[in-house]
Amino acid sequence: YALAAVDALGSGSIQFFVIGRNKNDPEDFSLSLLVSKDMLDTFWLKVTVLCYNCDDSSTTIIGANVFYYTTGYKGDEEVAYGSQSSQLAPFSLQAPYMLFGLGQQANYIEYIKVAYRNTVKSESKTVDMFQFDQLVPNAQVFAIPLESMWRLVMMVVPGKTMWQTLLVLGICCIVCMVIILVLHIKEKKEDEREKRKFNAKFNFDAM
Repeated sequence: YALAAVDALGSGSIQFFVIGRNKNDPEDFSLSLLVSKDMLDTFWLKVTVLCYNCDDSSTTIIGANVFYYTTGYKGDEEVAYGSQSSQLAPFSLQAPYMLFGLGQQANYIEYIKVAYRNTVKSESKTVDMFQFDQLVPNAQVFAIPLESMWRLVMMVVPGKTMWQTLLVLGICCIVCMVIILVLHIKEKKEDEREKRKFNAKFNFDAM
């Protein structure tokens, strides 16, 4: 009866909350979590707009909007738009954040724009909007609108590709160190050989 895509594990992967109803008992509902078994390493961006001056009823801003812009690995423009908790009706099952999928090859996100309607302001312009530049993929971003400024908190979650890259870099560094060490030993032996030749020639001339 209701389905929601969430990040329940906090790893950037998609899981699904499903609400079902018992056929025999219409008043009996069940909540299930479906976890994807996709082992592909994909990039993502998770944005949460927190509320600074809200009461205890909510910690996120209802109806906040996020727009991001980036350049794809083919050089084309990639944009996406999301809304946070846009619907509060029964069985909406909307997560209090926005999760964007960036694909298996993602560049740096050039900027994101965060906007929400500020009902506390007395001016005619009640929409607060701010732009954050240069964000990395596989990151959980918390945008916090303060009284006179915005604050951005970003937590990066390394993916499998990052560990593979570090492993390859480590192996390359070890190979380079071995090559340098071998060449250094070889050059040192050649210097000793030249030194012995010079000493032998010097002794012969002296005789």
